[in-house]
Amino acid sequence: MNVAEHDQAVKSFEAQMKAVLPPPDGDAALITKAEEIRQGYGCGRSADSIYLALAWELAQSETTELLTFDQDLQKQAAKKAPSVKVNLL
Repeated sequence: MNVAEHDQAVKSFEAQMKAVLPPPDGDAALITKAEEIRQGYGCGRSADSIYLALAWELAQSETTELLTFDQDLQKQAAKKAPSVKVNLL
C-alpha cells in the first residue's frame, strides 16, 4: 500500500466509524488522533499509532503505561504523544 492509498483508507475508515460510534468521545475520535501521531512516520507505524492514541485517551483520566519490545514505539510516543508512558521489556 502506498502513501496515497493509505491516506484514502484512513479517510474511508474514519467516515465509516463516524456512523458506528461518533465523536467526541467515541472510538472514531481515535482515528484522527492516531493519524496525527503517525504523521512523519511510514504507513507501517499505523497500528502503533492506534495503540498510542488509545493510551493517550486513557491517560486523560487514568494512569496509563504501554509495555513493548519495540524501541521505535517508545521514541514515537516521546515525540508525538509525550503524555503516554512507554516501557521497554
